[in-house]
Amino acid sequence: MVALATYAHAAVFQYGANLTGSFVEPGGASGSLATGYAQLNYDNVAHTLTVAQYYWVGTGTSTVSHVHAATASPFTGTAGVALNFPGFPSGSSGTYSVTLDLTQLSTYSGSYASQPTASAAETALIADINAGKAYVNLHTSSFPGGEIGGFLAPVPEPGETAAVVGGLLGAFALIRRARAKAQK
Repeated sequence: MVALATYAHAAVFQYGANLTGSFVEPGGASGSLATGYAQLNYDNVAHTLTVAQYYWVGTGTSTVSHVHAATASPFTGTAGVALNFPGFPSGSSGTYSVTLDLTQLSTYSGSYASQPTASAAETALIADINAGKAYVNLHTSSFPGGEIGGFLAPVPEPGETAAVVGGLLGAFALIRRARAKAQK
């Protein structure tokens, strides 16, 4: 009976965003030299989203950071808040980490919070992140509309990157060999 049992294996999907002042927020690019990085790890079995963020803002202090979604077009535009990062620290630089429980509808904001179930909100949010329609925005006392931000994009696993590079090198070698034969 144990041999027939199937186990759910978690797949953790990583998303990253370089946070810069050139990011276009509702008032336009802040022009800030501030910088940061946000990484979100989505566990599709535990239904959690682990957020790790570091930042340096230079002027003023951080006030809040969150995910905005869904923009009308991938990697462009603005949207309402989808997820708040509770307990985000105030300061000119720092790190932040939290694990959000996506099974609770109270985790979501905006249109995601008005979904009929937390499962529907989770499905919609992850689909929008995968479609390039979600970004992280960090607000500060100097830039209340957002000082730095960036669109979330999938972070390839090291093995995937190696496989893609290997495949491209192999294809290049085959093309080169075919061209050499054609010139003979």
